[in-house]
Amino acid sequence: MLTAKTLICKMISFHRPSILDEQDILKAHAELAKEEFDFCFDLFTSENFQSYLLRNQEIEAGVNLGHMVKSSFFLVKNIQDHLVGRVSIRHYLNSHLLDFGGHIGYAVLPNYRRQGHATKILEMALVFLKDQTSELKALVTCDSRNIASQKTILKNSGVLENQIQHQSRLTNRYWIDL
Repeated sequence: MLTAKTLICKMISFHRPSILDEQDILKAHAELAKEEFDFCFDLFTSENFQSYLLRNQEIEAGVNLGHMVKSSFFLVKNIQDHLVGRVSIRHYLNSHLLDFGGHIGYAVLPNYRRQGHATKILEMALVFLKDQTSELKALVTCDSRNIASQKTILKNSGVLENQIQHQSRLTNRYWIDL
C-alpha cells in the first residue's frame, strides 16, 4: 500500500496539498477558470483554505462523503517544484462518475501542456489506483472535442467504449486495464 506523502517519477511528482500551496492553487484555479474548468472542486464552498484541506482528507479517508466517493487528490509538481497540474483519483464509481467522470480526472496548466505531463500524470494515477483499490479496470472520460486528452488516454492503452450525450456535451468513455 502506498503510504508516502509523495509519489515521484523523473519528470513530476504527486503531492497532497498543504497550507503552503494555497496561493499556487488559487492562481491555478483562476487560470483554468478562464477555460471554464475547475482546478479544485469545492474550493470555494469551504469556509477557508484549511477547511478545504481538511475536507480533502475526509474524502480520502471515506468520511462524511455525502454525494462524493472516496477519492485521492494530488497536486502535480515538476522537478523545480512548480505546480504543473492536479489529479483526482476516485477509488470507485457512482452512477454519475460511471457516465461522466470516471476514476481519474486530471488537469495540466497551460504553460506545461504539450510536454508529456498529462500522459505521465495518467500513467502514475493508474498505478496509484491499482495499488490502492481492488479495481481491475479504470474508466477515464473526456470531452469528445478534447483531442489532447484523447491522445493522452490512448497513449495509456485506453479503449474507447462509447460516447454519452448530456445536454450539449458529448463525452468519450475509455477503459484501461490496470
